[in-house]
Amino acid sequence: MEYRSLVDLYSQLEQNRSTLVKQQLLEEFFRAFEHDPDLRLAIDLLQGQVSPSFEMRVFSISEKNLLRLFQNYASEQIIQELMVIQGDLGTVIEQIGQTRVPEHRISCARVFEQLRALQNFTGKHSQSLRLEALTALFELAEPIERKYIVRTILGKLRIGCSVPTLTTVFGRLFPQTPAAQIRRAFNLHPDLRLCYDLLRQGEFEVSQQPQVFVPISPMLCQRVSSFDELHRRVSYPIQFEEKYDGIRLQLHREGTRVQIFTRNLQSLTEAFPEVVQALLKLPCESCILEGEVVVRSGFSDTARRRRLIDVQQMVQEYPIIVYLFDCLMFNGRSVIDSPLQVRRAILNELNLDRSVLQMTPFRPLNEPETREAFEQLLRANREGAVIKTLDGRYEAGERTFSWIKLKREYFSELLDTIDLFVIGGYYGQGKRRSRYGSFLLGVYDSSRDRYLSIARIGTGFSDEQLDQLKQLLDPLVLKDPETLILSDSIPDVFFRPQVILEIFASGLSESDERRLNRYSLRFPVFTGRIRADKRTGTSLEEILTLFRSRSEQTEPVEQTNLIIDQIESDDCQ
Repeated sequence: MEYRSLVDLYSQLEQNRSTLVKQQLLEEFFRAFEHDPDLRLAIDLLQGQVSPSFEMRVFSISEKNLLRLFQNYASEQIIQELMVIQGDLGTVIEQIGQTRVPEHRISCARVFEQLRALQNFTGKHSQSLRLEALTALFELAEPIERKYIVRTILGKLRIGCSVPTLTTVFGRLFPQTPAAQIRRAFNLHPDLRLCYDLLRQGEFEVSQQPQVFVPISPMLCQRVSSFDELHRRVSYPIQFEEKYDGIRLQLHREGTRVQIFTRNLQSLTEAFPEVVQALLKLPCESCILEGEVVVRSGFSDTARRRRLIDVQQMVQEYPIIVYLFDCLMFNGRSVIDSPLQVRRAILNELNLDRSVLQMTPFRPLNEPETREAFEQLLRANREGAVIKTLDGRYEAGERTFSWIKLKREYFSELLDTIDLFVIGGYYGQGKRRSRYGSFLLGVYDSSRDRYLSIARIGTGFSDEQLDQLKQLLDPLVLKDPETLILSDSIPDVFFRPQVILEIFASGLSESDERRLNRYSLRFPVFTGRIRADKRTGTSLEEILTLFRSRSEQTEPVEQTNLIIDQIESDDCQ
């Protein structure tokens, strides 16, 4: 298969927004190249990758380094001007690179192999080796092919070819297999090329059960906007769990081997050696468990444990707890289709020593108790709660009302609004090119007589609001922001603080004192209101008072579990 054939499909997919049209184009492509061995590689390339995401293989090439390859064709200023217009480096490189068409078209296999080779370079000179290899690849490619090679490297293919779209197409190609089974297979084995191979070989039953060391797409929670909606969605009694503010982990063990994956299917085994040792002590031969890891000192420190540098020092300085909440496989037997009560009973039988691994406390509750339990968590400044149906099975990769997440920001009646100044803007890409795609928000600190950056926000804006903000902000561009603004984040453009946005936020994080600004809002949400009626925003003092008042009753995580504290083991049955 020529790579140009795949590129032509890319272009058609990009130009057509209709999902039905995309599915038809993909089906025609798969049927046309049904017997071409490169079709398997095209499945990965259609997802903008050359290996399953859980293999943690990255290109490690930035936009800046890609531009170095084209310095002979255009100045940095011209490139930046084109970036503002196009909002896409791939399109810019297509326009400024050489227009000579190679004598022979490059194959899909050649592009795949070269891109995969880029991920294998390591060591001191790896970056220069990557750029040399990429230069050689670009010399073989046509301008439009370079466009999509660049997008693939940057992880921004922009063709709207999602996993659900591809699994639907697989259902058309192999109608004897129900589409629901194809989705389930991918969620249990997140590798579409493997799913396609199993479908063609007639061995699809193999993919219907989890496999140790192959990460499972996690089951996701639905949201509700009121307690009335919650009561309509569930049947009581329900299981009420505290939602911990940490990193969700999937723990795999077989014999003496252990692997730890995040919710994004990335491996973090080396970051948590104490979890590896704790898993090896469990009374089982194999298992797949799920839990939330929390550093005892709080969320701001939990993020530090993702690092793979100075791991032993991190273990000593930031001790952790993993709160286990589900079991997906135990001693070689899949339990994902078993009711939640059965899966929790297996966890309860593990007799955890509670030093590193602990059960997530829970309690069966009826309707009148649920709201009070949730509000009690919020009064203690906790993250929120998860409501689970007792007879629900584990639906990998699906978002269902068997699990419902409750957080303060989902309930507008529990939130206070904050008015913040727009102090910076980031150029938009794709649909938002020629506009600002996201904004840096600030708050006035009277003690320093400066506006401090406190949040970045980029969602919740309509096209009309983005156009309005561009008109309001362009005349306010600051060439010398140091006299007005203190910010560790550097946007593309700074603005004089005059435009105010109204937002919700679920909390306030406090960071290292060495930073210019110690504070940042957690989960800021734009309410949809541009406050043209206001000239003054919420002050830093007001924000600190607001969020500190919420946390006056807060106790250390390991000392209290509120309404679900000290639950006896018979509650697990």
